Formats: sequence, structure tokens, C-alpha cells
Amino acid sequence: DAFQFGLWDFGIYDSFMHNMASGKGFMKDFRGGLYDHFSPIMLLLVPFYWICDTPVHLIWFQSAAMAAGIPVMYALAKKYLRSPELALVLAAMYALNPYYSRLVLFDFHSECIFPAMFMGGFLAWAYHKRKLAMALWMSCYFIKEGSESRLVFHHLAKESAHIGKPVT
Repeated sequence: DAFQFGLWDFGIYDSFMHNMASGKGFMKDFRGGLYDHFSPIMLLLVPFYWICDTPVHLIWFQSAAMAAGIPVMYALAKKYLRSPELALVLAAMYALNPYYSRLVLFDFHSECIFPAMFMGGFLAWAYHKRKLAMALWMSCYFIKEGSESRLVFHHLAKESAHIGKPVT
């Protein structure tokens, strides 16, 4: 508890990763029930558990995933705001948000990769890399149960912005 981890989700994910790495598959977690935090994207970490079966990989992944959103935010802001200074301020606000940094210190959350992937999709779209954008957005469905609601909300917000405008 030195890292102020709540150890609840951390234990669920570590149990999941340990079982997958040791060939036990999608077994029940330490509570005896089925995994309630199903995140297929976490399967990408299984090779690290083959090398060394330790939950430290989860801490590194969470920190790296959250940090990955910073340059993506900067590049996206620079592209649309056309001001490197303003883009830097926006990326710094994103990086230094106390709630965001607290997420790294409290338990483990697979959705920490969501901002980088979601904004990465917009960045790819901005540079006309439609297949990459769609791949990033579709992979958001594999982050955690309930991720699809974020994508549906974005779609509804986008559609509401076009109400009353002619279709071109």
C-alpha cells in the first residue's frame, strides 16, 4: 500500500494476467467469480508476465499509457489550434491535471490507455489516415467493458453538431 494503491482492481488484473501467462486461461479471479473487469487489450501484457510474473508490469503500463496521451494531445492541439504555444499549454494542462495523475497512484485502471488511443484516432483522421483512425477507435472497444458508451457519446455529440446544416 506504499503506492497508495487500493489493491482491489490491481489484484483483479494481476490475477487475470497471472492466469493467462501460466496457461490457465480465463479462469475465475481471486474472489471466486468470473472477471468483472474484462479487458482484452490487457492480453498484450501477457508476454511480460512470461518473462517475470510480477504486478510491477501493470504499474509501468499504466504510467506509460497515460504518458502516451501527452504527445498525442500536443500534436492534435498543434494541428487544429495552429499555435505551438497554445498546444503546449493544453498538453501541460492535460499532463498536470491532479485528478489524472492521482489515477496513476490509486489502484490500476485499464482505461488509462483510452485517451491516447481515442485522441490518436482523431490525429490519424486529421492526417487522412482513415484506416489507422478506425483501427484505433475500434480497439477502444477492447479496453474495458463499457468503453463503447464513450464512443457512442462521441458519435451523438458529433451528430448533434450537424443538426440544421445541409448534408454535403
